[in-house]
Amino acid sequence: MKYTVLEKYFHFKSFQGNQEEIIDSILSGKDTIAILKTGGGKSLCFQIPALIFQGLTIVISPLISLMIDQVTNLKKRKIKAACINASTESYESKNILRNLKDYKLLYISPERLENNEFIKAIKNVEISFIAIDECHCLEWGNDFRRSYLKIKPFIKTIPTKCVVAAFTATATLNVIDDIKSKLGLENAQIFTSSIYKENLFYSVICVSNKLKLLKKYLDKQETTIIYCLTIKEVEKLYKDLSLKYSVTIYHGKLQSNIKLHNQKMFMNDEKKIIIATNAFGMGIDKKDVRLVINYQMPQTLKDFMQTTGRCSRDGKKGECVLFYHPKDVEIVRYFANNISEDTPRKEARKIINGRLREMKEMVRFCKSKSCLHKQAALYFNETIPPCKQNCSNCIKKIRL
Repeated sequence: MKYTVLEKYFHFKSFQGNQEEIIDSILSGKDTIAILKTGGGKSLCFQIPALIFQGLTIVISPLISLMIDQVTNLKKRKIKAACINASTESYESKNILRNLKDYKLLYISPERLENNEFIKAIKNVEISFIAIDECHCLEWGNDFRRSYLKIKPFIKTIPTKCVVAAFTATATLNVIDDIKSKLGLENAQIFTSSIYKENLFYSVICVSNKLKLLKKYLDKQETTIIYCLTIKEVEKLYKDLSLKYSVTIYHGKLQSNIKLHNQKMFMNDEKKIIIATNAFGMGIDKKDVRLVINYQMPQTLKDFMQTTGRCSRDGKKGECVLFYHPKDVEIVRYFANNISEDTPRKEARKIINGRLREMKEMVRFCKSKSCLHKQAALYFNETIPPCKQNCSNCIKKIRL
């Protein structure tokens, strides 16, 4: 059955990596956690079981753009799918909820789990499967999206046992344990894949004049994502680059319609470059991004790997560059100590200490002289040999 669905709807004849094992786990009724590197085909791992199960599959996803992208692609394949999020008109949401029995997949944001109208509507349908996409966001539940903490109690309200699966591209052993605990998946099957991507060249550059060096990279005229830590830096960089380069921006303070418009311009190649905070790109399947630049040091190695995972998803050669400056560390330190005032003191201290440890790990990565791919893999408890020619440390120079 799974091969019939794979070929009929997605036009593939075989699975890649450990997709088949993950799908078999879900179809056999086992709760599952899958850590698949970006481009590893996570969405197929829950979409195929959704089409085989009898009832409705609910996909909990963190970003509107991610939902729209996946639902649009499913509709093109004649699959009944819908999404409800903050951008969904009230009449459209009501219509979807009235006709839930007609759908195979319903994508929702975690905040929807606190909506009484939604909770009332789903009591009238059979829920066979719940998939949590980008589940690493659970780690940020306390002070990023508190609604993520509602997923576990929501699962318990479903009258009949349904399968639960969680998916992400990057997670350390501690994060996996956190996911298990926050979702109640203590007995879940765990699947991981290698994070090493031999098509990506990594560079870490300690540089004082970032803008001058950035322009040299942009002169290559590659499709590029530039990540910044702050909205202020995104806006400043956009102002500096917009006169010469085909560039747009994306960050949380833009109105939803502007964010979607800017994203579409980038996705449709109307703009070659997008400058963004790290929210942009999660789950977005633009395969021809050839250059990803972290203009400021990311807060964690997980963040770095998430951003680099958006480079050359088609398997062709791509380059990921991290600009490092000691001033970046102070910005990350500020973020680490910035926590919700209503967080209990003991919990707050634990969170802050954890963030500071992550920051120190990131600084060590930036300052290290050893293979960047090997260091990144070790962070995720994977041992690989030095890449020898696939990072700036191994070849002892940057590529321009």
